[in-house]
Amino acid sequence: MGIRCFVSTGLILTTVTVVSLWPMFAHRFPEYGTRASPAVFCDSQDPIGSSLQTGEDINEFLQSWKMNHFFFLLIEGNMAPTSNAWFAVAPKSMRQNLTSIISDRWQVSSRQAAFFLARAITTAFFLAIIMRLCRQTWSAGDTELLQASFLSLAWFWLLLPTMNPWYWIWAMPLIPFARQRTWLLLSGCVCIYYLRFWFSNSLGMSCVLGTMYSGRQFFQYVVCGWSISHGAVPWRQNGTSIGAE
Repeated sequence: MGIRCFVSTGLILTTVTVVSLWPMFAHRFPEYGTRASPAVFCDSQDPIGSSLQTGEDINEFLQSWKMNHFFFLLIEGNMAPTSNAWFAVAPKSMRQNLTSIISDRWQVSSRQAAFFLARAITTAFFLAIIMRLCRQTWSAGDTELLQASFLSLAWFWLLLPTMNPWYWIWAMPLIPFARQRTWLLLSGCVCIYYLRFWFSNSLGMSCVLGTMYSGRQFFQYVVCGWSISHGAVPWRQNGTSIGAE
């Protein structure tokens, strides 16, 4: 890739990004647009997936919004002092100490502090994956480069706190270059996301199957976790982790 191609591609990406995100920031510049009224969303009491309740821009999306977040939830559940998830195995005293440091430093609640810690850990994990993929494809051919591009998008989606099904569209065009067939299975499993609303609306706050979880919690802690952990995520193939070699 020549320097011209690199610069032109970067300029196009920057321009598209700025144009796409501008409506979220325009209210900060009254001379360029009017301030939008705050959006109102349902499920404001959702202990699992937070919604944009009082904010009107991308800040709230980055700081608090969670939906269908499996790997992120595994980490956050072991950071939040009040977590009652079955996979919260970290000592409560450790969780309290970690979140209190963030809470005191940034003047946020313990719940937000746990969210920020989980964000930092998943970001570090994603950067480690990217560094490995870059090393593996440094002198590789076009096919290996496309495989690495797919894995970059796929793991970015898997580590998000908002694993919405339509976000998977980013990676779908590159699925033919994936080496594991289980990525195809994952493409079908994303539709399980819509069961969340059935569990929430039909079962409400009642305990499901004798567990301590309400309908929405049961979906996130049990249904979503089972669907991903039972083969939907290709951890290893032929002794190779991540799936790029």
